[in-house]
Amino acid sequence: MTPIAGLASWEDARVTSSQLGPVVPAERRPLTATADARIVGLIGPATSGRLLVYAGAGISLASGLPTGAALSRKIHTRLTHMGITLPEVDPANLLVVADAAAAQTGGLAALQAVACGAFPFTTATPSPAHRALAR
Repeated sequence: MTPIAGLASWEDARVTSSQLGPVVPAERRPLTATADARIVGLIGPATSGRLLVYAGAGISLASGLPTGAALSRKIHTRLTHMGITLPEVDPANLLVVADAAAAQTGGLAALQAVACGAFPFTTATPSPAHRALAR
């Protein structure tokens, strides 16, 4: 089995970030080693564009973007300063903060404006994980 185009080894496909804490080395195996059948089963859907990857906000940490909880706390703080009341809402729960804001008069527009401006989403440099998923 050969590695992904452009990679010298499977080891090169790992994404690391100092923000994620200590990295535990993956088991090193030669590229000729037999791959797990579950992984092999993903090759067809991946190469034909039929594979959907669910990744959390943490995949963007290497790009300088926040986790979902950090984004939620920033949105919560900004909305509160704008006069949007979010009583008894967990500031780290993005869905709860968004639902509570959107339920108020003018809250949805405020939420959208605050969320879009909270971090430099449109100018962030894609991380190695973003690039790997885009292939």
